[in-house]
Amino acid sequence: MGTKLRLTPKLFRDMQNCLGQDAAVEQGCFLLCSEAKAVDEHILIANEFIRLSPSDLLVQEFDQLSVAPGVMLRIARMAQQKNTGICFVHTHPMSRGEVSFSRADDIGNAQTFGFFNRMLPKATNSALVFSGDMMIVAGRVYHDPCKYEQIRAVTIAGYTRSLTTMDCHNLSEVY
Repeated sequence: MGTKLRLTPKLFRDMQNCLGQDAAVEQGCFLLCSEAKAVDEHILIANEFIRLSPSDLLVQEFDQLSVAPGVMLRIARMAQQKNTGICFVHTHPMSRGEVSFSRADDIGNAQTFGFFNRMLPKATNSALVFSGDMMIVAGRVYHDPCKYEQIRAVTIAGYTRSLTTMDCHNLSEVY
């Protein structure tokens, strides 16, 4: 069974506006996602966009982003109340044409998703990383802190085409 993540056009525009605000440093936000399961696919449906302010971040550099622990707890409590999973979204502003999770992402995500999976043991928690131009995305679902599966597709509801590969998805084809 493969996992897909679905966004509304409004949520995607909100993410573009937030994550595209300063290409000199990595940007981040969260999505709260509900789930739909079918025989051969698992769909994460982004329901809510959560913007991060500069005070929510411990580190924000060209190649690194770190969210404050208190903010992660606040996001986890919101997800608990709404019975959703969490998707952490960030950018790699230097990436064009392709994007992938970095070694720093792997290390940080082990801690982040260890925490989220303890707080939300029945939810599906995930991560997306976008290229600097927001046209390429890679995604993961974290089953435990160090074990993940690739998100097969990220789609925007109402658009008919998307390229679905194992690691990167070209969103320029959905417009």
